[in-house]
Amino acid sequence: MVGRPLPPQKLAPYAEVKQASNIRLLTGENLFLVHGVLPLLESRAVDFMATDIQKCGGVGEAKRIADICDRYGVTMAPHNVAGPLGLMTAAHVCAATANFAALEFHGQDVPFWDDLILEGPIIENGRVRVSERPGIGVTLNEPVAREYAKPGESWFRE
Repeated sequence: MVGRPLPPQKLAPYAEVKQASNIRLLTGENLFLVHGVLPLLESRAVDFMATDIQKCGGVGEAKRIADICDRYGVTMAPHNVAGPLGLMTAAHVCAATANFAALEFHGQDVPFWDDLILEGPIIENGRVRVSERPGIGVTLNEPVAREYAKPGESWFRE
């Protein structure tokens, strides 16, 4: 098994690779709910969980996954390919997570990314400041979001 990419939907080979090497493993961006990550945790197959907060089942489920990972000694390094609303949501989960190491991020090359929220840039010197405002702390700039929406996509069920 070593030497070939591991398909994300087949979890058993991760334990095999982990036992055969001293390489620290990260996976999990395509897993859903706590139930989806348990096989990796129970088999001690990963060192880092890359839960995708937007895909795993939401904010509450992401926090539950982080908490159970902490019990298994697995560090959180969430996957995040999102706009500023998704990034700020992920930042809030990470700030409330004891076993958080890093938040993956690579979505800012979109030219209008900073314009999607009214509060301006939320990344400064490589860091996200978690807002103390209600909700996730940022406000969608609807005219900009509508302008760049994919043609034919509905707007919040309009």
